[in-house]
This record gives sequence, C-alpha cells and structure tokens, in this order.
Amino acid sequence: MAKAFQDWSATSNWKIVDNTFSCSPPSTGVDEQVMSHSSHTDFELSFEYRGSWGTSASLLLRTNEKGDGISLSLDHIDEGTVGFPKSTAGASRPYSLRENREKRGVGATTHYHIQYEGRPSHNGIAHNKLLECAQLSEFLREWDGGFWNIVRVRCVGVDPEITLWINGFLISKFKANSVVLREKNPAHIGAIENYEVHSSGKIGFVVHSMKAENPEFLLREIRIMKLDEN
Repeated sequence: MAKAFQDWSATSNWKIVDNTFSCSPPSTGVDEQVMSHSSHTDFELSFEYRGSWGTSASLLLRTNEKGDGISLSLDHIDEGTVGFPKSTAGASRPYSLRENREKRGVGATTHYHIQYEGRPSHNGIAHNKLLECAQLSEFLREWDGGFWNIVRVRCVGVDPEITLWINGFLISKFKANSVVLREKNPAHIGAIENYEVHSSGKIGFVVHSMKAENPEFLLREIRIMKLDEN
C-alpha cells in the first residue's frame, strides 16, 4: 500500500492508482469502505474527492468498526445532497441536487451539455436544527459536480459540533447530538444503518452504489490534524 495510505484499511473494490484511492462499483447491497486504523476525537479532516454522477457515498466521523457513527452525505445523485447529515431515516437536506443533461449539436457534433441544478426541500428531517447552512445558489457556485472538490471538516466537543467547507466555502454546521436520524427506511439510497454519536472513533468513506457509464469515486490528499481537547 502506498505510504500516504498506510494508516487506512479498505474493502476489495478500493484500489490505489497514482497515489489516489479509487473505488469501483460495489456489488448489489454491499458497501465499499475505506477506514482509518486510528481513532480520533477532536480533529480537522481535509481531502479531495471526485465522483461520477450516479454515485451514492458517505463520509463517516467517529465511527466504530461496524460503521456506526456520524454520517455526512457525498451523494452525486438526483435528489441527493452533499455535506449534510444522513442515515436510513433520510438526510437533512435544505435543498436537493439533480443533473440536467441537454443534448446539443447534430451528427458528429452531438454532445451533452451538463448542468447541475437543485431545488429547495422544506421537509428535511433536521433542516431546522442546522446551525448554519449555505444557500442553494451559493452551494452550486462553489461545488463542482463533475471534477475535484476540496473538503474540510472540523469535529470538536463532547457533543460534537461539525462544520464542513467545500472549496473553502462553509456549507453546513450542526451539533451532532441535535440531529437525530434514527427512523429506518430501508428503501433509502445510500442508507447508513445507524447514525450514532460516539466520544471518539475512526474516520471513513463509504460508497453505496454507482450507476454511470464510466463510474468513479476518487479520494486523494487525505489529511487529519488533531485538535487540542478541552
């Protein structure tokens, strides 16, 4: 395993290519995970990721060996969202995303013009419990649905306060214990079985499903900085 990833373990569909974690499509009903060996309490995590449209994925914080922990969405799917808490109960999503593929040109010039759009969602389970939240127009301006995004996450406190930035722009901030997502909905795409808040735990990434002509979910430049614990 490359030196940059020697502190991580991964399921079989994760490979390392050019110093980048690459996940191929998981089997039906099987999640593909990459998990840190060590546990973390208060920390800042940064990484770069790229996902093809049709990919459902999650970021896990303070998780146990079974993958139960604080889960945040990295879903590049219609009606998905990025950077908000999620579980089998659904997700806190003040807005949902979708891809608009418009066919243009004729003959040999035919191609798809792709735009990423969204719409407000007023029935997000924990929308009213978010401390801060980017507006949809702000999110779409900062996030790139087709290329690399730089993510920074800060997790601090016994009742951890989670703050997430994408490409330097604050997307969401919430108290993990205030966002209760425990009701099960087995039909939910990319479901995390148990959203739980632990005092410390591993950091992980999970790919639930990939439905694209050229599927990919890539991770690179993963860094974890320990913060002083109060």
